[in-house]
Amino acid sequence: AKIVQSINKISAKLDETLFLMWIKLKHNVFIFTIISRKHAK
Repeated sequence: AKIVQSINKISAKLDETLFLMWIKLKHNVFIFTIISRKHAK
């Protein structure tokens, strides 16, 4: 049962990290898109 608990903790941390990375990525893409549009005009 202890092994399962630690696996759950690890996967929860991994999910959190991936989620934060995803948000950062989307944020960067959003900014990049705005900058590109400004330069395109």
